[in-house]
Amino acid sequence: MRETELQCFTKKTQGMRLFQQERAILQVTELICQLMQEQGVSRSQLAKRLGKTNGYVTQLLDGETNMTLRTVSDVFLCLGHAVSVEGAPIKASVTQRGGVARNVSLANAHPPDGGMLRLPVSQAKSATKTGL
Repeated sequence: MRETELQCFTKKTQGMRLFQQERAILQVTELICQLMQEQGVSRSQLAKRLGKTNGYVTQLLDGETNMTLRTVSDVFLCLGHAVSVEGAPIKASVTQRGGVARNVSLANAHPPDGGMLRLPVSQAKSATKTGL
């Protein structure tokens, strides 16, 4: 079977490094946008909750800003969630089609069943599609 461009790109150490960085940024950003949409929270409202400007939130959600774990934690806290990070073997994170094979989970501050809220990236709405 012929390799995809992504598989060729991620064979190189630098390519895999960049792919993993972008994958993580996309997952976090999509989860934030999904939670905002589910809760009816606008960027302006999130900015007020964070004590930051609207521009700051826009920069966080555009995918270009390097969010620290502290910033990610603060954003999720403002949305009533806690961050839960999972690791996965590198080979498990790149599928044959080039998609993401692992889920990212959030520990809900008040989960209905006391468990984890698991949000596969394939089900998370894109920031550009939701307009958030």
